Amino acid sequence: MSTDEDDGMHLNIAEYKAVQMELLGSFACVIDDRIVPLTPMAQRLVILLTLRGPTARSTLERLLWPETEPSQAAKRLRQSLWRTRQATGDALLDTHGDRLRLRSQITVDLAVASSLAEKLARVTPAQEGAARDVMAAQNLNFLELELLPGWDGGDIKQVRERWNLVRLIALQRLAELHLAAKDPLSALDFARRAVDVDAYNERSHRITARAHLELGDVYGARKIYASYSELLRLELGASPTPEFRHIVMANASELF
Repeated sequence: MSTDEDDGMHLNIAEYKAVQMELLGSFACVIDDRIVPLTPMAQRLVILLTLRGPTARSTLERLLWPETEPSQAAKRLRQSLWRTRQATGDALLDTHGDRLRLRSQITVDLAVASSLAEKLARVTPAQEGAARDVMAAQNLNFLELELLPGWDGGDIKQVRERWNLVRLIALQRLAELHLAAKDPLSALDFARRAVDVDAYNERSHRITARAHLELGDVYGARKIYASYSELLRLELGASPTPEFRHIVMANASELF
């Protein structure tokens, strides 16, 4: 077996139409519209570089093989690099001294999705028209996707928590925009997706209840409130805020 200094195929990045790293829903390394198979350890290596950016070899060795002797961990890293380059040529990895990184031309779906989700989360009332245009033109199903489901590790957990927060706020904002546009059915759709992201977040349940009231479904709104109350009582020993109770118990004409 050659070392990590031997790049195997020596393919040039210019030969590829596109290189994409998919982390949402499941992991995939896509080169020229083709999923490239990587070993489990090569996948973990690439994921670390995607999430952390340029990283020293010694850090990668410690993170990937925490209970292995440094010399053995260094050998395993060289093997993983060799296998990765055998599969991807020069399209994926770049070396700068003792640091490794992904090539800058690579598109990462998490970065693209996070950018759009953050923009949607910050929409102000004055921008609602433009936001609705974005919603009409853009497939927003990516907001339902979890980051690397089934994978664990400190870096993954932290990035996953941030992604969940960003997409939660975006879904809630989209639901509120539809409520403001007198489209309660679409508001329900986005609010329920938000509940799937975080079942304990009261704002999502409030929006769901408000949408039911907008539809004239007082019973449905109170059912949402009762279900959320039971969840908090059983799981957290807590109760919804008085404001939420007011929303579902007051006369709908006082609220809208």
